[in-house]
Amino acid sequence: MKILISQTASLGDVILSTPVISVLRRNFPKAEIWFLASAAGIELLKSDTELSGLISFNKKGSDAGILGFLKKVQELRKHKFDMVFAIQRSARVSLLLFAAGIRERVGFKSSVFPFLFTKTPARLSESHDVERNLSILSENLAIVDSDKELRLFSPKFETLSSEIKAVLDPTLGPFVAIFPGSLWYTKRWSPQNFAELGKRLVEKGHRLIFLGSSQEKQLVDECARKSKSISLAGKTSLQELIYLVSNSRLVVCNDSSSLHIASAFKIPTVSIFCATSPSMGFGPWRNPNTCIIEELNLGCRPCSRHGSEFCPTGTEACMKGRQPESGASVEQTLNGVMRLL
Repeated sequence: MKILISQTASLGDVILSTPVISVLRRNFPKAEIWFLASAAGIELLKSDTELSGLISFNKKGSDAGILGFLKKVQELRKHKFDMVFAIQRSARVSLLLFAAGIRERVGFKSSVFPFLFTKTPARLSESHDVERNLSILSENLAIVDSDKELRLFSPKFETLSSEIKAVLDPTLGPFVAIFPGSLWYTKRWSPQNFAELGKRLVEKGHRLIFLGSSQEKQLVDECARKSKSISLAGKTSLQELIYLVSNSRLVVCNDSSSLHIASAFKIPTVSIFCATSPSMGFGPWRNPNTCIIEELNLGCRPCSRHGSEFCPTGTEACMKGRQPESGASVEQTLNGVMRLL
């Protein structure tokens, strides 16, 4: 049997979908299990030995437009998959999997074009996203508690670049990993706050490494400079980023994929929720040492499920936390960090 899992959304969404791999492997021990994801998602999953193969769906690049879509259909047809579980609910994915001619297509009832699937289970609503993703599986598939752990695997030290190896020199001591960025603007705690938090932690004798993507380099570098710390923004592969998180003493981050990477390795985490809220199901998962920072006295938040490019009220109050007693202030965040260190 050849089974495909489809989740082409953001990195965080892919991480929160990985327990589906565990369930399918246990229920179909001899099956080939493949994963359809974005190019970044493929990089994230390439160390998972339970996956027989990975297929990239570059929606904004080589697979864009009608021609790219048709080429991807032909690629999927050649694989002759017996079954697919579509975790993402987009119209493009629904059409792609239908056109690929996969015999058994399982997609959520809330998917766009649900009639293109052969089975449409209801998606759980009032639960963590891990539980919601697992609800894609047929009711007759057994799910045990251990299946619900996130699946990420750190690469070997030998595969890291010389620059990353130098930063990890054990003589330099343990470090705190700080991620000032996020995909959406309103999910980012203010850079001034991150810089001030970093400065105070350095004054207390802690070593910091600021991390982020190449798109976040300017933001991350500035926070690191003001904190008199190093920045590796844009200098790591995704696998190297995973290694750094899995070997950090603690992670400080916004509501972003870095939060879920930390959860996968049970790294103590201080997560700052600005426009979004952990009540939406994207908070820390099965991580015993976490601290959530958020403004609880703002009637305007959460204003979005995934964040946006501008604050609807123009105040950016949830991102600033200027007052010491504020839930998202530097003082409150520093207290959370010190409790976990």
